[in-house]
Amino acid sequence: MKCPRCGIENETSAHTCILCGLPLEETDELAPGAARRRSRASVGGALIILSGIMGILNGIYFIAPGSLGLDPTNITWIGDPVTFGYLTIAAAMVGVVGGLTSLQRTAYPLCVAGGFLAALSLGFTIGFFIGLVGMALVGSSRKEFVTGTRFG
Repeated sequence: MKCPRCGIENETSAHTCILCGLPLEETDELAPGAARRRSRASVGGALIILSGIMGILNGIYFIAPGSLGLDPTNITWIGDPVTFGYLTIAAAMVGVVGGLTSLQRTAYPLCVAGGFLAALSLGFTIGFFIGLVGMALVGSSRKEFVTGTRFG
């Protein structure tokens, strides 16, 4: 019997999943709500990934002025644009990894941290709001994540 939460194959006589501990005999009752929660975590992860990609583009914008047809040198609140760009890209990359962990339902803390950092990387401002919505969706589906992993 395949676990609906983590996807691992269990013995047919098993009452709980050997990896995540989900009671297998209750899976029929959980099916309608579980599908809705799974879609929230997937949509949230995809939004976090999108926010991270927008953050990477935002970082490139500050590292290579003019690469996107804009000039960030007149923005004084960021200090050195190149340093700001590298920090933005680093935060956004953690966001992309966090979004991927959401799609796999592993490492919930990394997913939340990734969503936070992806939102923090701004992503031309709209990426901030996309990252926040993604974090909210992932946060509302906490029970869908596999526990007992190194980061979970």
